[in-house]
Formats: sequence, C-alpha cells, structure tokens
Amino acid sequence: MSELFSDAGRFRRLVAGFCLIIAPVVLLVGALTHPQGKEAAAAHLAVVAENPDRYYWAHAILLLGLALFLPVVLALMHLLKERETRFGHLGGGLAIIGLFGATAVVAVDGIAVSQMGQPQASIEEMAALLDRIKESPGFRGIAVVAGVGLMLGMVLLAYGLWRTRAVQPWMAGGVASGAITFFLGVVTDNRIIFAMAFAIDLIALGPLGWGVLHESDNEWSQGGVVQGAQSPSNEGVPLDP
Repeated sequence: MSELFSDAGRFRRLVAGFCLIIAPVVLLVGALTHPQGKEAAAAHLAVVAENPDRYYWAHAILLLGLALFLPVVLALMHLLKERETRFGHLGGGLAIIGLFGATAVVAVDGIAVSQMGQPQASIEEMAALLDRIKESPGFRGIAVVAGVGLMLGMVLLAYGLWRTRAVQPWMAGGVASGAITFFLGVVTDNRIIFAMAFAIDLIALGPLGWGVLHESDNEWSQGGVVQGAQSPSNEGVPLDP
C-alpha cells in the first residue's frame, strides 16, 4: 500500500483507470434515480415534494459522479500529452469548465430546490422564486457553460484521440456521442436522455479504463497504450503520442 502512494505515476494511472470505469456508472445511477422533473415550477416542486429523499440522493450521487469525472478528463488529456496537444489542452480546459458549471447547477438543484419543495414551504412563493432563479442571467449562463463547455471539450478530446489513434476509433466515437447526448439532455432536461449519455460513456470509457488499469507504469508514462489502437504501420509497437 505504501508503494502505491509513494509512486506518483502508478497512483495517477490507477486513479485514472478506476474513474474511467466508475464515473459513468455513478452518473448513470444518479440519472436513473432522479425523478423526472416538470417544466412548470409549481409542478416541478410537486415532484420534489412527492420524492424528497429520492430527489436529494439523486443529486448527491450526481455530484459524486461529476467529481469522479474530473480524473476522466485528465486521463484523456494525458493520452494526448505529446501528440495533438492542442486538442488535449483546449478540449480538456473546456470540459473542466463545463464540469464546474454542471456541478454548480446540480448543487443548486439538489440543495436549494430540495428545500423549496418542503411541505412547510409556500408552494406559490417557492414556485415564483424557482422561476426567477431559472430565468436569471447568472443561472442560465452557468447552464450554458455546463452544456456547451462539456460537449465541445469532450468532442475535441475525442477528435484528438481519434487522430492520434490513442484509443480505438469506436471508443473515440463513443466519447463524442456521449457528450452530444449529454448536451441534448441539458436542452431537454430529460433524465432518460441523461441516462443514455452516461450509458454511452460507460460503453466507451469502461474498456479504456480497464486497459489503463492493466497496462504497465512505463506505458502509461509514455502516454498510454490501448490494445488494438496502434496504427497499422506500427503494429506491435507501443504508441508514443
């Protein structure tokens, strides 16, 4: 155990592999746990009042998943550390900014809206307050940053991974598809679409995480090696981005 924590490279590799697998799972559980909200504020608060514990814990799970997704972004950036670094830096930066925005939205929804739906609260006053929050420039701006930033960032990372063949093409396609589906979830506020996005992420990132966990520390330090991801001209040679 002491060797694990004393070897920084190995520790980062294991954290990256673990989060690539677990983060989509946690986010998927959170999306499936979350009750479907309503467009009208009063109707939405009624849903919260009917499912107070489920609503609260769904957001707690989603916050945990978003925290675990940060190492996922860093892991994808690591795979682009020497080749197509512009996609790694720009995509990773946008994705991290999007993660911060998503965390803020989930925190407000999970904490503030949960309290608005309490039985002792005035439904009329709380509905009016929720409408003001949702229509405020600040909240809308954060929501846009979350949706657009995370989508563009992950798509750029996926494109860089595809160009460098750092991962198998279907994995890169899955990362991009998951990001686009997530953006559609933000636009529609539909938990099923969010669940689909996280399921796609699990399919694409899970095998990648498994590969990271089973590669050597030396391969990871060189930018990572994914089985079958090498170019035909370098088949059998470790990928060095």
